[in-house]
Amino acid sequence: MPLFYSFITFFTLRFVQEFFETKHYSKTLNNFITTLLFLSIVISLSIFIVKYKIAIQLADVMAAITTTTFVVSGYICWKKGMRLGFYYTLAFIILALGILLNISASFAIIKSSFITQNGVKIGFLVGVILISVGLGESINILKAEKQEAEFLAKATQKMIHYFPKSLVNKILSSSE
Repeated sequence: MPLFYSFITFFTLRFVQEFFETKHYSKTLNNFITTLLFLSIVISLSIFIVKYKIAIQLADVMAAITTTTFVVSGYICWKKGMRLGFYYTLAFIILALGILLNISASFAIIKSSFITQNGVKIGFLVGVILISVGLGESINILKAEKQEAEFLAKATQKMIHYFPKSLVNKILSSSE
């Protein structure tokens, strides 16, 4: 189980790093995520060295830190105008809740139940659904923008026929 958590952590961190282009938008966030990637590899390897209970606790602490990073990354993206950031942030808040329930049960803070044992899986499932909805919305926005651009291009081509050819050539040559 801790190995599975470490793999999820690693690949989700890579997804965040690529999806939000952190190298371009936030060097600090990119460096922090790179450090977390390294730590997730170390925790994955430590599973074979330390006791199982310690490995679970290490994986749980790492999951708590990275989940916070996911939510903050999504929020930053959302505030920078990426609409998909809203769905992403909501998805990872739900995932964070599942992870916190799981961690709380593993540290015996709350009683273990079906929800606490499967909170990560449930949160991940809801997150995938929300991100899919967000991606669908992004695709629809791109289609609408493409249709608008095609309409404007056709309208511009029709308007050009009403202007003298010498004026059109002058405008086109000055824009180059």
